Amino acid sequence: MKDLLQIRPAKLNDLANILQFETNNQEWFAHFLPHYAGNPPSRSLLKKKLKVDDTGMQFLVCLHNGKVIGRFNAQYLDQNKEMIEISYRIDKCFVNRGIARFALKHLLLVWACRGINEIYAKVADYNKSSIKVLLSCGFWVDEFCPQTVNLKTQPQEGWVFRWSASQQPAQDVNQFDRVLSY
Repeated sequence: MKDLLQIRPAKLNDLANILQFETNNQEWFAHFLPHYAGNPPSRSLLKKKLKVDDTGMQFLVCLHNGKVIGRFNAQYLDQNKEMIEISYRIDKCFVNRGIARFALKHLLLVWACRGINEIYAKVADYNKSSIKVLLSCGFWVDEFCPQTVNLKTQPQEGWVFRWSASQQPAQDVNQFDRVLSY
């Protein structure tokens, strides 16, 4: 897969390609992303984020021809810049191919090398694909949060997942079964 995909920091000159990616997948993303329902990112917002992103917190997954098929975004949760929260999205035509898992495993190494010690992700309880991706990349359930994920103006139950560079999950239960059978 590494020969077919490029995972790289997003740059300002990627703006048109990112907007095309978001537009092409608008309905698809609204099913899974809390902030997306009815509010896809605007050109001005994306441009502003890309201008100030000098630390590589936004990454693109591209085909060999440059077409954007995925985005990974991170934001710092602390002033020491050791904890981040991530979100990601994959083009609807490229899901269930291991791309999100492949890219996330790569980015975990990138972020860990930059001093990120803890990474969090919020997922709606019905988003089984993202739950599987996170669990397969070494994340574990940090907490269950009723009515924490807002989709289409209606709160949904969700999970907060955690990954740590220095710790393994505290639980001994098979979390994959626990989360997916909820």
